[in-house]
Amino acid sequence: MKHFRKPAVTGFLAVGLLALFVGSLKADPLAYLLGGQGGPTQAFGTVDLNTGAFTSLGTIPSGVIGLGVAGGTLYTDANGSDTLESINPSNGALTAIGVSGVPMSNFGSTTTGLYFIDGFTQDLYSINPLTAAPTLIGLTGLPLGVAGTALSTNSGTLYLDWQGSLYTVSTTSGAATLVGPNVLTSSVYALLFEGGTLFGGVDNCPTAAVCIDTVNTGTGALTQGANTVLTQGILGLAPDPLTTATATPEPATWSLLAIAMVALLFGRRRLASALR
Repeated sequence: MKHFRKPAVTGFLAVGLLALFVGSLKADPLAYLLGGQGGPTQAFGTVDLNTGAFTSLGTIPSGVIGLGVAGGTLYTDANGSDTLESINPSNGALTAIGVSGVPMSNFGSTTTGLYFIDGFTQDLYSINPLTAAPTLIGLTGLPLGVAGTALSTNSGTLYLDWQGSLYTVSTTSGAATLVGPNVLTSSVYALLFEGGTLFGGVDNCPTAAVCIDTVNTGTGALTQGANTVLTQGILGLAPDPLTTATATPEPATWSLLAIAMVALLFGRRRLASALR
């Protein structure tokens, strides 16, 4: 009688890895959130981008706007003093890095660096995360004297919401290119690219004071998203966990799937061989 060896371990490994892969796809994305200014302090915590559920991690003294990430560190801009500050992601504690010497009206980051826009001249600058030294990139071409409301975080493309319309901003020339209006006439004060989707922290939502909408990167149109319990707005969103290097399309997830598929294929071949 022919005895068959059971490829159970390989099969269970494949099933387990596939389960982890599916679970990772179903997990709701989280983001660090900087609340609006409505008193002596601003809210700081995490928000579920799909449900709007907010978890407080602490408070931050009022006066900072925007969130950016560089090298796995979370940063913000003390707007009144134009000071670059790092944020402790566990409790919101601020550490001053240095003064830029340039009016920092909008603050954000790409996957490779920190940026801000001078709200008076509409010049785009990069800023050194270690010293706060600014480097002029160029003029956006937007009307002078009117600041935008949000500069994006966590994308290879730098997005800007300006007067209810979405723009892309060149990180080599500074030039802003119109994508389109948001069509909901809502105020967008934070932008975060996460999991292939551009999310916006929005005030004056149809069914809540503050909500998380999705932004069409091809047209600029907003799609109504999850309501939040916040009442003072959102002035910054950043990925949780924090990115540490140039982002790629979820390499860990794809590697996990590849390993699972190879293990499953190997298990099937062993079973077929045993049955011969």
